Amino acid sequence: MNKKEEVIADASKFQRVCASYVRRNVIHCVSALIYELRGVADELDDYDTYVALTAGKPDYEEAAYQFVMNDADLDDLEAIVEENGYWSDVLAEVGAPDGADAEEWLEAHPEAEKALRRAAWKMTDEASDGPEWVCNHFDLEPEYGEIYEHWIVDRYFGKQLIAAGEIVEDYLGLTVWGRTTTGQAIYMDGVIEQIVQGLDGDHWVWKEV
Repeated sequence: MNKKEEVIADASKFQRVCASYVRRNVIHCVSALIYELRGVADELDDYDTYVALTAGKPDYEEAAYQFVMNDADLDDLEAIVEENGYWSDVLAEVGAPDGADAEEWLEAHPEAEKALRRAAWKMTDEASDGPEWVCNHFDLEPEYGEIYEHWIVDRYFGKQLIAAGEIVEDYLGLTVWGRTTTGQAIYMDGVIEQIVQGLDGDHWVWKEV
C-alpha cells in the first residue's frame, strides 16, 4: 500500500490532508463583499458574472425528468429521443412491432406508456447535455441550487473546482468560488474530498501526515 492509499484508508489522516489542501488553496471569505454589491451589481461591467456567482447552478435534470415522465406528449417524446438516438429503437424496446404507429399501438397497450417514458428518459439522461437540451427546447425552467458562501481561491484550485462541477468565476480580479454548502468546515465538503482523492500519489499533500 502506497502513502496515498494509506492516508485515504485512514479517515482521520485523510481529513488532515484535506484540511491542509484547503489551507493552501482557499484564501479568504468574501461573502459579505458579494452580498453588499447586490445593490450596485447591475451597474458594473461584469454583471453577468455577478449573477453567475449568486444565482446558483441550474439543475436541468429534475425539470427534464418531470417533463419526460409526466407532461411530454408523443410528439415531444419522439423529438427528445431523436435528438440522442432513434425513436424506432425505443418503440422496439417496449415491445412495439417494427413499423407500428406509436399512437395506435399505445392506445391498444396503455400499460406500456410508462415503460416508453422510462426508455426515453434513460436515453436523455445518458446524453452529456440531454436534460439541458430538453429544458432549452421546451422552455422549461430549471431549479437552481442555492449558493451560501463566497471564497477567494487559488486560480489552479478554481479550475479543479470547475472540473468538479462547482461555480467559480473571475470577478473583480479575484477567483471566487460560490460554495453550495455551509455549516461545516470546508475540508469536509464532498467536492474537496473528491479533488484530493484525485491528486497524484506523489503530490505534496500526502506528506502532510
